[in-house]
Amino acid sequence: MGIHAVPAAAADTPSLSRRARDLLAGDLGAHRDLPIDDDADTPTPAPVPVVERTVYSREDSRQAWLRRRADLEDLTGVAGQLDDVDKRVNEINRQAMALLSTETGLQTGVDVT
Repeated sequence: MGIHAVPAAAADTPSLSRRARDLLAGDLGAHRDLPIDDDADTPTPAPVPVVERTVYSREDSRQAWLRRRADLEDLTGVAGQLDDVDKRVNEINRQAMALLSTETGLQTGVDVT
């Protein structure tokens, strides 16, 4: 039952697919022969001209950077506030664990710092 102690025998060559046998023999070719189109009379299409255009003007770009810098200045105190929240959460967790350990008389051994 369950997993067999003896591994199954490796698949012999006749049981493999033709493609697998070709790969094992080092033949990395396509699985079928594709015809080659030697039609040299086909005209090549003319290249499409590349036209450079700007979507935003220099003033638009400047305004966007000013808004970005103002947004970053608004976020300067957020890291400190989040640190304060983390400290408070750790303190509450510590108090909860202390209450549970005194309630049940067990030492939890959990470090919440």
